[in-house]
Amino acid sequence: MKIKSKDSGTIGVMFRYFDNDNYYRLTWNSYSSVRRLEKKQNGNFQLLSEDAVPYVRNQLYSLDVVANGATLQVHIDGKMIFSDTDASITSGTIGLYSWLNRGSMF
Repeated sequence: MKIKSKDSGTIGVMFRYFDNDNYYRLTWNSYSSVRRLEKKQNGNFQLLSEDAVPYVRNQLYSLDVVANGATLQVHIDGKMIFSDTDASITSGTIGLYSWLNRGSMF
């Protein structure tokens, strides 16, 4: 998928979305310079991976998420940024994520 923002708030994607209390989520915030891979299980968040990289406003990025069994990988512009193992949530759908970001584009 392609993502871009004209704003500095959070953009991202949810995957293996089972319900509002159970899913994985990648978030990326330019203002606070943080990327996170998180799990929400039974309503509680757990941080799986994090780094301190902001996105550049108005720049188009290619975002790929690979969820194969317990392996969770996130790639941006072809480069793997996160690779984790977690088998808590095994299936679900995907969703786009935007928070305090009027400039989100997917």
